[in-house]
Amino acid sequence: MSDVASNRPSIGSMDANDDLNGDLNDDLMSESAYSSFSSQQKQNRSGSFRNSIDADSSFSSSAFLHAYNHEDVDGNAPLGPNCIYDLTYGSDQARASRNRAPKTSVTINGGSTTVVNLRTPTSRDIKQIQLSKLKAKAKDSELQRYLESEKDYAAFESSYNSLTEDSLQMLAGLSSDKDSSNTTDHMSNIPQVFRESEFHLDNPRVFRQVIGDSTVVDIQESSGFIDNPELQNKLSHYLDIVEVNLVKEISSASNSFFSTIGDIQDIHTQFNTSTGQFRTIVEKLEQLETDQAHLGASIVDKIIRRRNVERLESLVLQVQLVTKILDVAHHDYRAGHHAQCLERVAEIEKLVAASPQSEYSASFPHPLVPLTDLAGLGDVNRQLHDLKAECSRGFVDRFVEILMVDLRDHYSRVPLDDTYERISSSISSKRTHRPINRSFQTLEETTKNQLAQFVQILSKSGYLVDAFTQYQAKVVVEIKDIIKAKLPTKNDNTPSDSTAPSRASSVPPENSNTPSSLSSHLRSMSDQEFESMLRTVFANLSECLRRLSAHQKLLLDLALTAIAPDTSSSLDVTTFDITSTINKAIELTQIRMAKVINVRSEQLADLSLERYLRFYGLASAYLQECELINPGYVASNAGSSLNEWIKNHTTYFVHRFHSNTLRNLIAECDKDQWKEVTAASTLSQTQDLVNELIEHAKYVESDGASGFSGATWLQALSVVPEPSETSPQIREDIAKIEIGNESFFVPDLACSSITHIRDYLAIQKVFSSRNSTVENNLLNYFKLMNSRASQAVLNAGATRTAGLKHIKTKHLAVCLQFIEYNIALLEACEPLFHRTRASAQPPNSEELTYERVVGNYKDHENELFSKLVSIMHDRTLNHCAAIVKINWAEPLKPPQQCHSYMETLVKETLIVAKALSKYLPEIKYSFVMSQIFDNYKKLLVNCYCTKLPQFKDFNEKHSLLKDIDYFRVKMSELSGYGNSGQVIWENVNSLPTIEDTHMDEIMKHNIEGEQRPQSAEPVAEKKVSNEELFDVSKELENE
Repeated sequence: MSDVASNRPSIGSMDANDDLNGDLNDDLMSESAYSSFSSQQKQNRSGSFRNSIDADSSFSSSAFLHAYNHEDVDGNAPLGPNCIYDLTYGSDQARASRNRAPKTSVTINGGSTTVVNLRTPTSRDIKQIQLSKLKAKAKDSELQRYLESEKDYAAFESSYNSLTEDSLQMLAGLSSDKDSSNTTDHMSNIPQVFRESEFHLDNPRVFRQVIGDSTVVDIQESSGFIDNPELQNKLSHYLDIVEVNLVKEISSASNSFFSTIGDIQDIHTQFNTSTGQFRTIVEKLEQLETDQAHLGASIVDKIIRRRNVERLESLVLQVQLVTKILDVAHHDYRAGHHAQCLERVAEIEKLVAASPQSEYSASFPHPLVPLTDLAGLGDVNRQLHDLKAECSRGFVDRFVEILMVDLRDHYSRVPLDDTYERISSSISSKRTHRPINRSFQTLEETTKNQLAQFVQILSKSGYLVDAFTQYQAKVVVEIKDIIKAKLPTKNDNTPSDSTAPSRASSVPPENSNTPSSLSSHLRSMSDQEFESMLRTVFANLSECLRRLSAHQKLLLDLALTAIAPDTSSSLDVTTFDITSTINKAIELTQIRMAKVINVRSEQLADLSLERYLRFYGLASAYLQECELINPGYVASNAGSSLNEWIKNHTTYFVHRFHSNTLRNLIAECDKDQWKEVTAASTLSQTQDLVNELIEHAKYVESDGASGFSGATWLQALSVVPEPSETSPQIREDIAKIEIGNESFFVPDLACSSITHIRDYLAIQKVFSSRNSTVENNLLNYFKLMNSRASQAVLNAGATRTAGLKHIKTKHLAVCLQFIEYNIALLEACEPLFHRTRASAQPPNSEELTYERVVGNYKDHENELFSKLVSIMHDRTLNHCAAIVKINWAEPLKPPQQCHSYMETLVKETLIVAKALSKYLPEIKYSFVMSQIFDNYKKLLVNCYCTKLPQFKDFNEKHSLLKDIDYFRVKMSELSGYGNSGQVIWENVNSLPTIEDTHMDEIMKHNIEGEQRPQSAEPVAEKKVSNEELFDVSKELENE
């Protein structure tokens, strides 16, 4: 036990000031405190040291093994630093083994914290772990295999013997010896501190690390030193390791060292041999240089000199040939053979440039030499340039003339109708039965051959690019002349004939106009003249640009095929592409035409819809034609002026069209006589337009599934005149305009307004981007039409503007029909106003909506009804004033059936009834007449019963009843009459006369006398009086 313990480092040594030491590990128990052979009784701890399946105790896995861990010489507590065991129980046991009292406090964290009142933790301090309940209970079958392995585990447990400290130490010693035998000589066994550059033993830290846990000075006997064999052995072991490693390194390096020395000797021997060989080679080379090199060099110099002489001779011959060919070229030029002269000049240029393509290059013994820098040929170069320029100028002019004549002849030869037939077939999918004139694609063979010849000649002379440049400049001038030739001049007396089969020459007029005079001439043209001019100019420009595209293709083909191979390499074929010229021509035409059209901007805005659509169709067709001619053309800035002008002007036209239409509406409304239209042709045309509008509304509502698409409204957009359709059949029996199940008498205003409405819808279809604006304009048109109709009839405006003396019932009835006609038309065309429906507008919006317009018309209709009733009411009041002045005692003179006021009243009522029954539906007619008769009842009863004085006798009353009977007889058959006459008669009949009042008094006295004894005579007298009264009533009934 003591031997084993003596070989271990002491981990429990403490100094005298142990209570003040901050190292907690110093308080651990010594090894003997944990030995199984210790006779000292220790407090038994609950549980077993065996805490795992491998039976490794918590003590042996910590304190015992840490005692032999040389890498951690400072050491920690067996259960880790500052563990509960160290702070409490373990510390107390260690102190008890040394006969010391248990510690009641401990200092940690480097002395910054002191913990007092230390005590052993109890079960209350360590809370029990609450295990969570299993979510799913394991089945017995799942645990069966674990239960089967229980026997094996019991056998495994029984095979363990209790491990003691001594047995563990013996095992540790054996394993450490085995490990040390394997790694005892490895340099890693030497601590790192010995390898540091700052290794100084006077440094306490370094010294502490060197000696480890060994005690050098005895604590109890501090007066002298004692030997520490463990430390000495450790240091000696380190020295041995170093020595062994040094010997190994030296022994391993000695073999390579001696082999290297042998290699150096071999290299030295080879070097000496190579030096001798090199000296031999140098001697041989010197001998060769003396005997052969100088002789060969002289021979080579002579050969080079001879070759130079031959080349000089060839050069002289080359210059001589240049001068001879130049003389021949001058001769050809003087003889007028310009093509041959250019060929000579081209050959000279090849000789001067030493081109291998020269036909004379093969006749020279040596390759040609470039003569461009030869000073003696300076005059030759000047003569060549002059000859080339003089000869090429004529070819360039002829080349350009051929192309321009072909261009001019083509666009002036094609008829206008053929041009627009081709444009129409290109921009629309509509097929035509007429053949399409595509002559712009065909060029005559003679023209092609001439152009090919000129391209070859000009390519040789180097003036082909100049010819193309001049041609492109001429094209731009020709485009300007096409436009200028058709502009009006002060000498123009008649408009140009747009139907002529050929065009006039594009040569500009001799007398050019100033800008101001040209503008005035353009404004003074009639609409037909200006349209004809545009039609001709656009057609000429279209054919010209189409011919230019054909020229473009031809010239590119000639540039690829007709140019000689020896010159094609120096020319860029893309230079001959006139696409940029075509683009410039298109841009120029749009700029010029935009300026010309802009002069007549106001006149164009005031055109009728049909004429404006023809103008818009021409301009749009030309713009699309430009896009088809050159799809790569991108209009920008000034190049898009015509397109932008057309877009902006359509907006202006929509505005002006609306203003002009409203102005026309006001004029037509002011002059309308408010009579129904009877002309069958006018009614038939109006009915057809109404049907178109209704069918178009169905087309919009059904998204094109049914109804009228409005295609015929767009015929004016076509640049090809459509064949005239057969005139529509006129219905001779038509008298009213039908909308659905209703029919209406309409005034002239309805016939003219339906055309305007159709035009609004046509504009909406053509300029779909302005649908909202046009729809709002149309609602304003309906609103103004309603307002002006109200002013003309209700406010009697027609008496001042249309020459009417009075607004009669017939006028009111016709106006009523017109209002009802517009209401029915609006309701039938309701799908056309989906953008201005009230549901599509924000709440409380002041925008005009479809519902508001229809509501205004219905309000106007009610006002007309009220006006009719009001007129009859006022006339009845006038009759009531006349009734008061009548002398009812005066009998009627034969053949009068009633007084004049009643006769007039009946006559007026019959006239009103006749007019209303003719123009209004039965329901509305009865409604108005019922209101008139209601007024009669109120006014006549009031006048008869309250304003007339009491009748003297029955004769006066009978005279009034005759008037009422006349009223009843004449009007009882009228709609709305009801019981008007009966009510009036009963009220008047119930009026007592003065005579009746007197008779009542007599009757009253007779009744009082009957209550007294009376004779029979008064009774007989009373009977006679009643009989007389009855006879009078009977007579009244007979009358």
